Amino acid sequence: MKTLAIIGVLLASVLSAVEEWVFTEEKLLLKNIEEIKIIGIMENPKIFFIKEGNVFMNPASPVKINPDTIIKNFALDGIEVIFWEMDVHLYCVVWCGSNIKDTSFVNIYYAEIPDTTEQIQIWKINPTQDAYYSSPTIVPYYGGVSVVYEKNEAGEYKICARNKSLEGTVWSGEYEISLSQTSMNRYPEGIKGIFMTIPGMYTPGIVVWEMFDGNDWEIMMAELMGDSIDTIYKVTDNNTDDIRAIPWQSLFGSQKGIVWRAFDGNDYEIYHMELGKTNVDTITNNSVDDENPTVNWGYIINQDTLITLHVVWEALMPNSFEIMHSAKTLDEKWSSPQVINIPNEVNDINPSVGVVKGNLYDSVMVRVVWEREDEGKDAYYVDGKLLGINEAQVVTTKSIRVFPNPCRDFVMFIFPEAQNFYIYDISGRIIKKGFAKEYRWFIQRSAGIYFLKCKNKVFKIVTIKGRQNAP
Repeated sequence: MKTLAIIGVLLASVLSAVEEWVFTEEKLLLKNIEEIKIIGIMENPKIFFIKEGNVFMNPASPVKINPDTIIKNFALDGIEVIFWEMDVHLYCVVWCGSNIKDTSFVNIYYAEIPDTTEQIQIWKINPTQDAYYSSPTIVPYYGGVSVVYEKNEAGEYKICARNKSLEGTVWSGEYEISLSQTSMNRYPEGIKGIFMTIPGMYTPGIVVWEMFDGNDWEIMMAELMGDSIDTIYKVTDNNTDDIRAIPWQSLFGSQKGIVWRAFDGNDYEIYHMELGKTNVDTITNNSVDDENPTVNWGYIINQDTLITLHVVWEALMPNSFEIMHSAKTLDEKWSSPQVINIPNEVNDINPSVGVVKGNLYDSVMVRVVWEREDEGKDAYYVDGKLLGINEAQVVTTKSIRVFPNPCRDFVMFIFPEAQNFYIYDISGRIIKKGFAKEYRWFIQRSAGIYFLKCKNKVFKIVTIKGRQNAP
């Protein structure tokens, strides 16, 4: 499989406020759909949808995923997975369905769809049919993937999982994540968009769910590494219902957080918290119900602005539900919530978001897909662009490329041919040297200014924030 490369770029200055996003709505040629999801944040994300009980991929020329023996499909979820060390690039999709031979049981099905082939592998995940299974989600981790789901067994609601290596075909036995802390656990969710690992960076997977603690619903979270539960803890602990949580995780796991909705005494609002920080961000504070949030990660990097998060949700306006958007920047500010669909008198619901224009380091377009309840259900999407950002230009000097710059986690050097290079700190001390045609320098130092010297060229490198545990 062709090895993927990340190409980063330095963008021109932001000329207008971050709140100024413009969205263009279009209709996908899908009628009477049941669910729709956008998966991945690379240049060409995939759109998966369920229509008339069948699971498809890509609206333009739909490819049917489920065999004819699996019917009554629902509860679709998925993620794009890239493991550089194993040269693996997959779209992983999970859903509920019934076998045509016995439609009284609901099974969980998981499919792996390679990026470069039409060959699709499908597994049935639930080990037995003596319980009710629902709400499946995918939780990738370094080297493998877990399918996490809700299991109702004799009135006890548990969060359970099975896992396998990405290149393997054998699944582990079922194990419980909720650890029987309570008999009421529901709605597990893994990260959306993309999960990427590189050699030596042992990134765990993240899953969140709702737990009733005897007083109200609270948010729980676990970090998984296969069938090993690294961490499990209670994210919220208050006297109001905290529900419908979605986790996010930055490119190599250096940043993590959760978006959810909670009742503020009057209606439901959208909140966010980055793990490791104590403050909770209030994304909405209004007099309408804000529901069904989802989040995706991607960024635009330049001298002033780092867009780290895009949160999309549905809000109950006077006439109907509308689709809303807000983005968070490096200075910890959220853009003003904005209606992104054309307002109307029918419900726009169940949004899914991806950062899709360009590549991971010049993402200036946000794509959102959702369902509209008009005559049946139709599929719509919008492309949103931050105003004031010019077209991205790769910084080059006679074919030597240094990007992204300024940089956060790493900076990439690409030379026209293999050559010696040296990295100096601001005092002139050599802190790294090597011989390569391409080199990725992971930032293990504090933010500051460094210099790259190669042959007779010197480049200034600005680091925003160093990685704590880079390889």
